[in-house]
Amino acid sequence: MHSKQYKKLITLSLLLINVLVIFFVWEHPAMRNLLSTVELYRKAFDAPLPEIIVHSKGITLDGKLPTRIRLRNNIWLIFDTYADSTEFLSCAPRSIWISNDLLLYRTVKGIKTFKMKNIRSDDPPETISGEKIHVHDKFEKYYRPGKLLLNAFLILSTFISLFLLMLLGGGVGIIIDAFREGPATYAQMLHLAGRILTVWVIIAAGIERAGLFSLKMPAAFLLFYLLSIALLVSWNLNHKINAKTSI
Repeated sequence: MHSKQYKKLITLSLLLINVLVIFFVWEHPAMRNLLSTVELYRKAFDAPLPEIIVHSKGITLDGKLPTRIRLRNNIWLIFDTYADSTEFLSCAPRSIWISNDLLLYRTVKGIKTFKMKNIRSDDPPETISGEKIHVHDKFEKYYRPGKLLLNAFLILSTFISLFLLMLLGGGVGIIIDAFREGPATYAQMLHLAGRILTVWVIIAAGIERAGLFSLKMPAAFLLFYLLSIALLVSWNLNHKINAKTSI
């Protein structure tokens, strides 16, 4: 196998390793949170739910009210004719309270409110949930295909994002090499970027596992990744120049 082909294979392998780290070590935070929430409320569809009737002026709940379903620990799904935000504060984050006028969603910081009157139907009143249309059966029908499509989309988008990061890192490396009149090719810089990207992906996975990941992390990740490439290329060039000078 030629050296160029070998480096292409190694670079592709590093890219695939990064995708696997994000999904099986880092567990892709956005996907994990989404699937965790879906799985949480999936259990609620086994219970008898009130009907939500959509009409021209908003919604109306019909059935046994109030209906309170404890999902896990202190996480609740509540249906009632009114919404009590004071009582809702005693529920754990990710709880939902649905009433005729408001939908309340409990977050870590407080309560998000959505006006149900904004949901309207220009057609005759339509029932969108309840035992009559077998919500659980419909959910199960689309849940697994939807989960599969979501996984496929996230894997593909992650692969593309990492590939673009690798191309960007290779570009930064070859620009610095060119300014210093170095001998490197773009393929070599791409290979270098792949190795450095793998290191930073693993570091980011460890940080996320420690619970220190935040919205500021991607910017810091990009900065340190590109800075690492720039410093390593510059150090290699200085090392070669010093080696020639000493001969």
